[in-house]
Amino acid sequence: MADVRNWASFIRGRWDWTRFGYEAGFPRGCQFTDVDAVVEFDGRALMIEGKQWDGEGDRPDKPSTGQMLYLKYEVEAGKTVLVLFGCGCCNNPWAVYDVGRDEWFDWRGLELADRRTRLKHHIDRAMEIAK
Repeated sequence: MADVRNWASFIRGRWDWTRFGYEAGFPRGCQFTDVDAVVEFDGRALMIEGKQWDGEGDRPDKPSTGQMLYLKYEVEAGKTVLVLFGCGCCNNPWAVYDVGRDEWFDWRGLELADRRTRLKHHIDRAMEIAK
C-alpha cells in the first residue's frame, strides 16, 4: 500500500544489506523493514501497517511471524498498532487487526462510507488511549 510518487528515487534510496560485506551483521539474510505509518501526538502513538486486500475471499492471515514479533514489540513500547487491510490508494478499508488487543474487525458487507467511519473510530480511539 505504497504511495510512491517517484519510483526511481525510491529504488535508489534502498540499501542492500545482504552484500558488500554488510551480510555478517544481518544473520539469516534479515533486512530492514519499512513502517507504513506512525504518528505521535501529545505522547500518544499510533502505528499502522498496511496490507493490500480487495475484500474478496477468506480474510488474510496476520502478518508473518517476524513482522508480528516487531509489531508486538511496538505495542509493548506503548504504541497502538493496527494492521489495516484494504486499498490504500483508493482509501478503501476492508478489515483491521488490532495487535495489542489481538482482535479482528472485518467490515465486509458494509458500505464504503461506513468502513471509513469505523477506521476513523479506531484511529481516534488509539490517539485517545495510547500512552
